[in-house]
Amino acid sequence: FFQAEDGIRDYKVTGVQTCALPIYRRLKPPVDRSARRSLDGFTLVEMLVVITIIGLMIGAIVLATGVVGRDHLLEDEANRFAARLGIARERAEIEARPYGAIVRRDEYRFATFDFDRMIWVDSDDTELKRHALPAGVELKLLLEGREVVLRDKIEVPQIGVGSDGEFTAFEVRLARAGDPATENVAPDVDGGLRRTGPGTPA
Repeated sequence: FFQAEDGIRDYKVTGVQTCALPIYRRLKPPVDRSARRSLDGFTLVEMLVVITIIGLMIGAIVLATGVVGRDHLLEDEANRFAARLGIARERAEIEARPYGAIVRRDEYRFATFDFDRMIWVDSDDTELKRHALPAGVELKLLLEGREVVLRDKIEVPQIGVGSDGEFTAFEVRLARAGDPATENVAPDVDGGLRRTGPGTPA
């Protein structure tokens, strides 16, 4: 491509009439900016955005599972279950009547025995109300070393607390679906409760 510039250049040749010719300069071809951008790749800002998103995802994973394989969500749920069992034990001793835990795969609640009607009724204690497990967390129950099939419709406690504060033999295992690691709650030799699992301090 050529374009004439303003102004002319004179050429004088001996014996020939002087003529004036326009001056031309070479033009660069038009640049396709979209094609150049695709060749240049990511800009620095785009790379920083991607790195920030990856960092946030890694941080969320670390907070959920811990850097040494601990699962804080399971630990919290195991501690909550053990704490509520402890409250049920206190109520049983104070009120001199049995308490129990009705557990399912995705929830649990507490009941007390009504001697007047001779049936189990849900506890009206706000600290012993129904608790739904977080999404992805499952509960398994073992009685005397054998896993129990947890049915949706059950109104009788599988875990009992006598009026003397003694627990029936049980073990509750909390785990994420598809993950073999569990947080476990069971009675100890002293009649209390113990929690075992990856998050249990050595």
